[in-house]
Amino acid sequence: MAPYIGRRMRRVEDERLITGKGRYAGDVRLDDLVHVVFCRSVLPHARIRAVDASIARSMPGVIAVWTADDVPEVAAGLSDWGPEDMDSRGRPILNRDEVNYVGEAFAVVVAESRYQAQDAAEQVSAELDPLPGVGDVTSATAAKAPTVHPDMKSNVARKASTKYGDIKTAFAADSVTAKIRLTTSRVAGAAMEPRAVTATPHGGGLEVWTSTQNVFGVREAITGTLGLEEDDVRVVAEDVGGGFGAKGSPFAEEVLTALVAHRLKRPAQWVASRSEDGATTAQAHGSIIEVELASDRDGKLRGLRGKLLHDLGAYAGS
Repeated sequence: MAPYIGRRMRRVEDERLITGKGRYAGDVRLDDLVHVVFCRSVLPHARIRAVDASIARSMPGVIAVWTADDVPEVAAGLSDWGPEDMDSRGRPILNRDEVNYVGEAFAVVVAESRYQAQDAAEQVSAELDPLPGVGDVTSATAAKAPTVHPDMKSNVARKASTKYGDIKTAFAADSVTAKIRLTTSRVAGAAMEPRAVTATPHGGGLEVWTSTQNVFGVREAITGTLGLEEDDVRVVAEDVGGGFGAKGSPFAEEVLTALVAHRLKRPAQWVASRSEDGATTAQAHGSIIEVELASDRDGKLRGLRGKLLHDLGAYAGS
C-alpha cells in the first residue's frame, strides 16, 4: 500500500463539480414540491403592531401564510453557544413582537411556485412602529443607549477581565507609554451557493437537504422544535457551494422549511436570494481594540493593558 503522508492528493469531487454534475440543496427536485418565502423587516428595530396577510392568502397558488401565532412550535427560538455567564437572548425562528435587524422574518408564505410565493409575500402588510436602534458597538455601549432587548439592563452581554502582575507599577508616572486603537470590521462570507434547504416527509419524520457545515446542529434544531426523535430526521449536506464558517450554525429557515414539510405532508424548498443571504447569514464579529504599552526610558517593556469591545450583533452569538 502506497504511503499517503506527505503526498499531494487529488480531490475526488472536482471533475464532477466543474462539469456541472454536482447537486446542491436548491437543486433537489421532488414531486408535489411547495415553495417557501419569508416576509422580512425593512427596519433595524421596530415593534410589530399587526400583520395583515388577508390579500396574500387569497392569491393564486398560495397554500399558507403563517405568523408566529400560527406556529407555536417555534416560540422557544434558537440558542447559540456562549459562556454560561453571558446574558444572551435566543434567535427567534419567527418574530412575534419586535424585530431587531433588517431582514428579520415575521411571516412565512407557502405557495405552489416560487414566484407565486414571492408575489404573495409582497402583499403581506406589517404595521411596524420604529424604535431607536444602535448599529455598531460604540453606539451600543454609549451612555443612555437604547437597549436592543427591553428586558436587558444594557447592551453588554458579558464582561470579562484577566490580569497578571502589577499593572499600576508598570504604568507609573516615570514610564513611557504608547497607545493605539484598532478596529476589525464584521466580515460576511459570500459563498457561491446562497443558503438553501429542501425538506420532505419521510416515514414519520423528515429528510432534509441543506447548505450547511453543521448537519447535526441542524438536526438538533429541527427535532427540538418539532418534537421529533433524532432518528426520525435525516439531514444531508450533499454538495455545499462554500461556507467559510458562516454556515456553521443552524438557521431559522432550515427549521421553518422542515416545519412546512412536516405540517403539509409535502416536500418544501427555500432558496435565499443573494441580498437575502447577505442580510441573514451569520457573519464574523467586528471588534474595537484599544491597547497601551508601557516601557522605561531605555525601551525595556514594563506592561501592556487593553480593552476589547466585541460586536455580537442583535442576538449574542449571531
